[in-house]
Parts: sequence; structure tokens; C-alpha cells
Amino acid sequence: MDDLGVLIKHCLLQLKEKSEKSFTYLKYLAVCSDEGIEDKRFISWQAESEQVNEGAVKEELLCAHSQGILLIEKGTQEFFENETAFTRIRLHTDTLDIFREKIPDDMSYSLIEYLKHVLVDRDTEEKLDRLLQTQIYSLLNTYKKNTEIISDIYNTFFAHLYKTSNLQYVYELGEAMLETTNPEDDQERYQTIIGNQALILKAWGRLDEAMKLHKKKEEICEELGNFDGLSQSYGNQALILDSWGRLDEAMELHKEKEDICEKLRNLDSLQISYGNQAVILQSWGWLDEAMALYKKKEEICEKVNKPLSLSICRWNIGLLYRDQKRHDEAIAMFESAIELREKLKSPDLEDDKKYLEEYRNTLDE
Repeated sequence: MDDLGVLIKHCLLQLKEKSEKSFTYLKYLAVCSDEGIEDKRFISWQAESEQVNEGAVKEELLCAHSQGILLIEKGTQEFFENETAFTRIRLHTDTLDIFREKIPDDMSYSLIEYLKHVLVDRDTEEKLDRLLQTQIYSLLNTYKKNTEIISDIYNTFFAHLYKTSNLQYVYELGEAMLETTNPEDDQERYQTIIGNQALILKAWGRLDEAMKLHKKKEEICEELGNFDGLSQSYGNQALILDSWGRLDEAMELHKEKEDICEKLRNLDSLQISYGNQAVILQSWGWLDEAMALYKKKEEICEKVNKPLSLSICRWNIGLLYRDQKRHDEAIAMFESAIELREKLKSPDLEDDKKYLEEYRNTLDE
């Protein structure tokens, strides 16, 4: 397999020529994947590739590439018990060496585009998400000193990794970005990264560290006149203060954020601010004031089409109605929130339905 690098390049860029050699190699390469590649699937790709244009051929080629080169860093007993274990380990190692050292940088962009197409642009099963995310991590380790590629990876996958709670990967991506970013030369980029890192630290419960980064972001945004970034910083600091029980200080920062959002006409951030303020007011027992803000939030969410935020808002309104003994209205709000969450396939849906059922039962007693 001395010509492995040549074969990889051939298989990735010339799959439509379908030489027997490349087909055989790809079947070998499949041993680097947990599930392998079925012959029937390969034949299907080959037939389809002959019927489509160059752009689509490239996509099919990348599918084959993803199946073969998604290298899985495992050392489980089950892996070593496989009768082809030594073949898999050898191919795994050889392919990883070629992938990291010998394929030109532009090939990494092809893989980034493919991963974006599969992970970001459409929904995939959680198991496949995790498998593909290991490849993002492989790209990170390979190109962590390459500012341009790391920036591309970060901008493409930050939101996806954060949303799917793969926080370790996205945090390490952020650290790689910080290593290649001079705060003095690019303050805008720097404040964005440290703000994101602070969100992850908060999710891990490291609130003191998170607050320090949010404060640093605040200083930079004030200096740059970046009011959108400043409102984000205020809002995130307020949430930490809320976690610490310092609700008066939290409310002050939520109000600062609200003022900026109103001036910028940033309706999405404004509805978030209304909701966070309403929660504090509700905890203080100021139910009428909280309801007024929830209604403002509800109106904006309907206007800007934010079904998840709308479901949360209506659920909270339902809780307020419950506390006010307005049970029919509370049930109507809970039902509306559940209907939205069914469409969103919310992971908390069954718990919400159970809560509503128990609430109804208490009213019947």
C-alpha cells in the first residue's frame, strides 16, 4: 500500500472513472468505519454518479469519502476481538497518516463542506452526529496551527456543536482559535470567541471564569462601539448573577440589554430579555408585571417565528395562570406549548404531557 496517497486522491477526485483498483481500495478503506460500506451501496453510488452533473458527483464522492475516512478512535475489547482487527488497525493508522500529512489543505475544505452539508444543513440521527463530530475533531487536531482552516471550521460548526452539547470539542476549537488570534489586531473576532467560551464555562458550572470572560467581552465591545455584542454580554452576565441569587443586579443588566435591543430593533434578543425579566418578577411574586412581559415576549415570538421560545413563553404563562387559580386558561396555555413542542420533537415532550395530566388530575380531586 505504498501508493495509498495516490489512491485516496484518485478515489476522492476521480470516483466516476470507477477503476477496479479504486473500488477494491474503497472496500478496504471501509474497515476504518464501524459499520463498513455495503457493496450494494457502492454500486448504487456508481450508477447514480454517471447520471448527474459534476457538482452532484462531487457530493456522492464525498459521501464515499466520509464512510471510509471517518476514523474512530476506539480501543474497546469488542474492536480487538474482531477477526479483521489487525487489518483494521493497520489501515486505520495508514489512512490517518495520509489524511493528516499528505492530502493538500484544499482537500480539508472538501471535507468541511461535506460535514456542513450533513450536520448543519439537515437533521441527522444522534448516533451519526457523534460519529461525524469525531471527524471535526480530527480536522481540529490536524490543522490547529492553520488560522484560516481553523477559522472556517469554527465558524461552520460552533453553533451545531454547542446545540448538540458537544461542549468539549467546541471549547477546544475555541482555544485553537484564541491561539491563532491576536487580541490587539482583531478585537472583534477575539470578543466573539471569548464570549462563546464563557457560555461553555457557564454550562460546565465554572461561573467565576465565565463572568471574567463576559466582563472582558463587555470592555472590548464598549471600546469598539459594538452594541449588539454589548447587549449579549449584559444578558449573559445577568444570567450568572441570577444563578448566584443576585437578582437585583441581574435585573439591572437585563434592563440595560433591553434598552440596547430596543434601539437596535433586535426583536429576537428583546424577547429573550423580556422572558428573563419575567422569570425574576415571577420569583418576586410580581405576577401582573411578569404577565405583561410574557405577553410582550409572546407577541414578538409570533411575529419573528420563534416556535421554541413561544412554547417556553406559553408554558410559563400557564404556570402564572396556575398560580392565579385560573385553571382553564392555564390548561389552554400548557396545551398550546405542548402542541408546539410536538412539532419541534422536543426531548422534554413526554415530561410535559405527564405534568399536564397530573395537573388535570389534581383539579378533578
